[in-house]
Amino acid sequence: MKAPLLIALATLLSGPTAGAQECSRQITPTAPDSRYELLNQGAEVLDHQTRLVWQRCPAGMRWSGQSCEGSAKTMMWIDALQSARQAGPGWRLPNIKELRSLVERSCREPALNTTLFPMSGNIGYAFWSSTSDGETSIGAMTFDFVLGKLEETSKDNDEPFVRLVRYP
Repeated sequence: MKAPLLIALATLLSGPTAGAQECSRQITPTAPDSRYELLNQGAEVLDHQTRLVWQRCPAGMRWSGQSCEGSAKTMMWIDALQSARQAGPGWRLPNIKELRSLVERSCREPALNTTLFPMSGNIGYAFWSSTSDGETSIGAMTFDFVLGKLEETSKDNDEPFVRLVRYP
Protein backbone atom coordinates (compact mmCIF):
# COMPACT_ATOMS: atom_id res chain seq x y z
CA MET A 1 0.00 0.00 0.00
CA LYS A 2 2.98 2.35 0.32
CA ALA A 3 3.59 2.67 -3.47
CA PRO A 4 0.05 3.92 -4.34
CA LEU A 5 0.25 6.39 -1.45
CA LEU A 6 3.59 7.75 -2.71
CA ILE A 7 2.23 8.06 -6.27
CA ALA A 8 -0.86 9.88 -4.98
CA LEU A 9 1.30 12.21 -2.88
CA ALA A 10 3.63 12.95 -5.83
CA THR A 11 0.62 13.70 -8.04
CA LEU A 12 -0.85 16.01 -5.41
CA LEU A 13 2.43 17.88 -4.91
CA SER A 14 3.12 18.29 -8.62
CA GLY A 15 -0.42 19.53 -9.22
CA PRO A 16 -2.74 18.74 -12.09
CA THR A 17 -1.23 21.42 -14.33
CA ALA A 18 2.45 20.59 -13.90
CA GLY A 19 4.11 20.99 -17.28
CA ALA A 20 1.05 22.72 -18.77
CA GLN A 21 0.90 26.18 -20.29
CA GLU A 22 0.15 28.90 -17.74
CA CYS A 23 -1.65 32.10 -18.72
CA SER A 24 -2.32 35.16 -16.58
CA ARG A 25 -5.73 36.79 -16.63
CA GLN A 26 -4.09 39.97 -15.34
CA ILE A 27 -2.13 40.51 -18.55
CA THR A 28 -3.97 41.50 -21.71
CA PRO A 29 -3.44 38.80 -24.36
CA THR A 30 -1.13 39.90 -27.18
CA ALA A 31 -2.03 37.03 -29.53
CA PRO A 32 -5.73 36.27 -28.91
CA ASP A 33 -7.66 33.89 -31.18
CA SER A 34 -9.49 36.89 -32.68
CA ARG A 35 -6.23 38.13 -34.20
CA TYR A 36 -6.04 35.09 -36.47
CA GLU A 37 -7.99 33.43 -39.27
CA LEU A 38 -7.69 29.81 -40.29
CA LEU A 39 -7.05 29.09 -43.98
CA ASN A 40 -6.66 25.96 -46.12
CA GLN A 41 -8.93 23.76 -43.95
CA GLY A 42 -7.11 24.96 -40.83
CA ALA A 43 -3.59 24.03 -42.00
CA GLU A 44 -2.55 27.69 -42.26
CA VAL A 45 -3.06 30.69 -40.00
CA LEU A 46 -3.44 34.27 -41.25
CA ASP A 47 -2.25 36.82 -38.71
CA HIS A 48 -4.39 39.93 -39.26
CA GLN A 49 -1.92 42.08 -37.30
CA THR A 50 1.18 41.26 -39.36
CA ARG A 51 -0.62 40.12 -42.56
CA LEU A 52 1.53 36.96 -42.60
CA VAL A 53 0.34 33.40 -43.25
CA TRP A 54 1.92 30.75 -41.02
CA GLN A 55 1.99 27.00 -41.29
CA ARG A 56 -0.03 25.86 -38.31
CA CYS A 57 2.17 22.84 -37.63
CA PRO A 58 5.96 22.72 -37.42
CA ALA A 59 7.89 21.14 -40.30
CA GLY A 60 7.49 17.37 -40.32
CA MET A 61 3.91 17.51 -39.07
CA ARG A 62 0.65 18.04 -40.91
CA TRP A 63 -2.74 19.37 -39.87
CA SER A 64 -5.26 16.50 -39.67
CA GLY A 65 -8.31 18.72 -39.27
CA GLN A 66 -8.13 18.30 -35.50
CA SER A 67 -4.47 18.50 -34.53
CA CYS A 68 -0.89 18.41 -35.76
CA GLU A 69 0.06 14.82 -36.52
CA GLY A 70 3.39 13.19 -37.24
CA SER A 71 6.76 14.09 -35.79
CA ALA A 72 8.13 17.59 -35.78
CA LYS A 73 11.60 17.69 -37.29
CA THR A 74 14.57 19.40 -35.75
CA MET A 75 17.26 20.49 -38.15
CA MET A 76 20.34 22.60 -38.71
CA TRP A 77 19.85 26.12 -40.05
CA ILE A 78 20.94 25.33 -43.62
CA ASP A 79 18.46 22.42 -43.67
CA ALA A 80 15.73 24.73 -42.37
CA LEU A 81 16.38 27.09 -45.29
CA GLN A 82 16.29 24.15 -47.70
CA SER A 83 13.05 22.87 -46.16
CA ALA A 84 11.48 26.26 -46.83
CA ARG A 85 12.55 26.18 -50.48
CA GLN A 86 11.03 22.72 -50.87
CA ALA A 87 7.73 23.69 -49.20
CA GLY A 88 6.46 25.46 -52.30
CA PRO A 89 6.07 28.94 -53.74
CA GLY A 90 6.26 31.75 -51.22
CA TRP A 91 7.10 29.70 -48.12
CA ARG A 92 10.20 30.81 -46.25
CA LEU A 93 11.88 30.81 -42.89
CA PRO A 94 10.62 33.82 -40.89
CA ASN A 95 12.99 36.55 -39.81
CA ILE A 96 13.39 36.98 -36.06
CA LYS A 97 10.98 39.93 -35.88
CA GLU A 98 8.27 37.88 -37.62
CA LEU A 99 8.87 34.87 -35.39
CA ARG A 100 8.74 37.04 -32.28
CA SER A 101 5.38 38.43 -33.40
CA LEU A 102 3.80 35.09 -32.43
CA VAL A 103 4.62 35.54 -28.74
CA GLU A 104 1.68 35.48 -26.37
CA ARG A 105 2.91 37.64 -23.50
CA SER A 106 0.14 36.58 -21.12
CA CYS A 107 1.27 32.92 -21.24
CA ARG A 108 4.38 30.94 -20.52
CA GLU A 109 5.65 27.46 -21.22
CA PRO A 110 4.93 28.10 -24.06
CA ALA A 111 4.51 31.83 -24.67
CA LEU A 112 2.38 31.08 -27.72
CA ASN A 113 -1.30 30.85 -28.68
CA THR A 114 -1.56 27.06 -28.49
CA THR A 115 -5.09 27.04 -29.89
CA LEU A 116 -3.77 28.26 -33.24
CA PHE A 117 -0.26 26.82 -32.93
CA PRO A 118 -0.53 23.51 -31.05
CA MET A 119 2.52 22.45 -29.07
CA SER A 120 2.39 18.80 -28.07
CA GLY A 121 4.18 15.51 -28.33
CA ASN A 122 7.83 15.86 -29.26
CA ILE A 123 7.57 19.53 -30.22
CA GLY A 124 10.21 21.66 -28.56
CA TYR A 125 10.00 25.38 -28.21
CA ALA A 126 13.08 26.81 -29.97
CA PHE A 127 12.42 27.74 -33.60
CA TRP A 128 14.82 28.91 -36.30
CA SER A 129 14.62 32.32 -37.92
CA SER A 130 16.33 33.37 -41.14
CA THR A 131 18.21 36.06 -39.22
CA SER A 132 21.96 35.50 -38.88
CA ASP A 133 23.56 36.91 -35.78
CA GLY A 134 25.07 40.32 -36.36
CA GLU A 135 28.59 39.58 -35.18
CA THR A 136 29.59 36.26 -36.75
CA SER A 137 28.47 34.08 -39.62
CA ILE A 138 28.33 30.92 -37.50
CA GLY A 139 25.14 31.75 -35.61
CA ALA A 140 21.50 32.50 -36.35
CA MET A 141 18.71 33.75 -34.15
CA THR A 142 16.16 31.37 -32.68
CA PHE A 143 13.19 32.13 -30.50
CA ASP A 144 12.55 29.97 -27.45
CA PHE A 145 8.83 29.96 -26.71
CA VAL A 146 9.33 28.34 -23.27
CA LEU A 147 11.60 31.10 -22.05
CA GLY A 148 9.97 33.74 -24.25
CA LYS A 149 13.31 35.05 -25.44
CA LEU A 150 15.66 35.39 -28.38
CA GLU A 151 18.73 33.21 -28.47
CA GLU A 152 21.79 33.08 -30.68
CA THR A 153 22.25 29.50 -31.85
CA SER A 154 25.07 27.91 -33.79
CA LYS A 155 23.89 27.20 -37.35
CA ASP A 156 25.11 23.60 -37.02
CA ASN A 157 22.87 22.98 -33.99
CA ASP A 158 20.24 20.44 -35.03
CA GLU A 159 17.81 20.95 -32.14
CA PRO A 160 15.61 23.89 -33.24
CA PHE A 161 12.31 23.34 -35.03
CA VAL A 162 10.90 25.13 -38.08
CA ARG A 163 7.62 26.94 -38.71
CA LEU A 164 7.33 28.48 -42.17
CA VAL A 165 5.67 31.73 -43.18
CA ARG A 166 4.58 33.45 -46.38
CA TYR A 167 2.75 36.55 -47.53
CA PRO A 168 -0.91 36.02 -48.53
